[in-house]
Amino acid sequence: MTTSRSLRRRLAARAAGLVVGLAFAGSILPVWQDRVGDAWSFEQIPSSWRQMAALADSGHQFAGGATLLLPASRFADYSWGKPADEPLSALARSPVLVRGSAPLGHPGATRLLDEIERLATSGVAQESLSDTLQRLGVARVVLRRDLAPAAQAENWSYVEQTLRSSPGFRHVADAGEGDSVLSMYEVTTKLRGVVTTYAAQSG
Repeated sequence: MTTSRSLRRRLAARAAGLVVGLAFAGSILPVWQDRVGDAWSFEQIPSSWRQMAALADSGHQFAGGATLLLPASRFADYSWGKPADEPLSALARSPVLVRGSAPLGHPGATRLLDEIERLATSGVAQESLSDTLQRLGVARVVLRRDLAPAAQAENWSYVEQTLRSSPGFRHVADAGEGDSVLSMYEVTTKLRGVVTTYAAQSG
């Protein structure tokens, strides 16, 4: 009888562990499938972000450098939902930079990104912006228009005005529609035109 009770306890413990494991697997399954439930309130990352990730990776393959997301935001909070990570960071294989609420590992890099954000959101031409980006190893900028108010970001229109009027930037691609269009700008380098060429071939 004692042996039988002991066996039942062990089986019950194993069953409880299995239930917990399955519950955990079920909770993360939507994330692996690019679908998140009510916790993050979005079903799928928009295809425009996948297109931008592909362009960023191709640009990195040919010209190197990182891709910077502008405007900066305190949170990855978008009009289409709130993912756990920045979509471009999750989808791209190449380096992606974004100034979030948490400071970066090196104080100098954090200050440099803060200065870049200040210049980029000024809404006027900035002679030193492209040089500053090159010092940081940034070869591309993705302008995002689909941030939600809760992201606490500057208005994207100021960034667009700055990039279009400042030397050293070239608009090379758009992805998406309406108010959620993403735009990629190339930071002018010796390999100028590489991303433009790829964008034209991809279209």
